[in-house]
Amino acid sequence: MLIGQQYDAYGKPEKDRKGNPLSFDPNIASTMIEQGTNLEVTGIRVVKYVPDFSDKPDSGSIGKYYSANSGNWLMLMRYPEVVLMVAEAEMRSGNAGGALALVNGLRTARHASTLSSISLVNGSNVDDPNTLLAETGRELYWESLRRTNLIRFGVFNVLWQYKPSDDPKYLVYPVPNQSLAANPNLKQNPGYN
Repeated sequence: MLIGQQYDAYGKPEKDRKGNPLSFDPNIASTMIEQGTNLEVTGIRVVKYVPDFSDKPDSGSIGKYYSANSGNWLMLMRYPEVVLMVAEAEMRSGNAGGALALVNGLRTARHASTLSSISLVNGSNVDDPNTLLAETGRELYWESLRRTNLIRFGVFNVLWQYKPSDDPKYLVYPVPNQSLAANPNLKQNPGYN
């Protein structure tokens, strides 16, 4: 997570568009609506996989210090995701100890403290750090899996800060109109017109 003063690939302090130091402030308004502030520095930024600065810029560059060809900007699947799938299967089949051992193996590899116990999910507190849902959130952060996990763990419609309750119809996506028109056997998902 990028917090505080930002530096370019050569260690030089970056500036925002107004010429001020580019320093990301993690504090945001409780409504997530900033008024009268410099939105360029409000909130943290995420860079889970650092750009490959050795990949020299070319005509397709998206920035002056790195190329669009870095090739390390999207993960499709990683080994820890498979380990967490097995841990979830263990937990759902009643083997919480086996799940805990798998999770602690990942935590040890990350130099994080081990957990003494773990549950699948806390439906009344989705932020409970001692759940498998929380562990998947930490390990798979910024890998486009959170929505699917929240649905599978049964807490997608739970309220939490910055997220109101959702209509249950949003558990599935609408079938595109073009697909419905092309195939009369398809039916629109409930709740969508």
